[in-house]
Amino acid sequence: MLKYYLSLAILFILFSNIIYGQMNISKVSLGIGVVNNFQGQSWTDKLNSINYELSIGGKFVLNSFEWDIHLGYTNDGIKEAFNFPEYITYSYSNISFGSRVIFFIKDLENNFPIPLSLILGVSTNFISKKYIGGMRYDESIGQSTSFNYLTYELGTGVTFYKNDVVRIFSNYSMYFLLNVIT
Repeated sequence: MLKYYLSLAILFILFSNIIYGQMNISKVSLGIGVVNNFQGQSWTDKLNSINYELSIGGKFVLNSFEWDIHLGYTNDGIKEAFNFPEYITYSYSNISFGSRVIFFIKDLENNFPIPLSLILGVSTNFISKKYIGGMRYDESIGQSTSFNYLTYELGTGVTFYKNDVVRIFSNYSMYFLLNVIT
């Protein structure tokens, strides 16, 4: 599955370069963020995890657009079973691979007062669900498993430019489920 998406991304870049000579690879970035866990609110106070992301990208067709391909990793760090009757505790980790297009409004409209951007993307998430402890009311225990799903991303961001090389980009994105692949 990963080979499929990687092949599509490479074909996309190569094909786009043939059609759009303005597209380039001019950005490498490291990101850190916070994502929601898969655990329910009533079971734990650990509702968020740190997400690490590496991305490459560049200008896309117009100066106000950028593209990127990203690889991310998240682990909720749960190592002990929750002290809640008839509940199975799992620990989740996620490797995500995807691409996105970012539209910088200020680059298109110079008199726009806020350096706002809009984000649209798609990603594949490879989830590992590890049994930690606990049992159901019928005394059955949980099973470790893995699955993957496809999501699309809608978001907005704010960009502050330090100089031509360094910038600070803060964004908020929502991920919507497209398909679960087991």
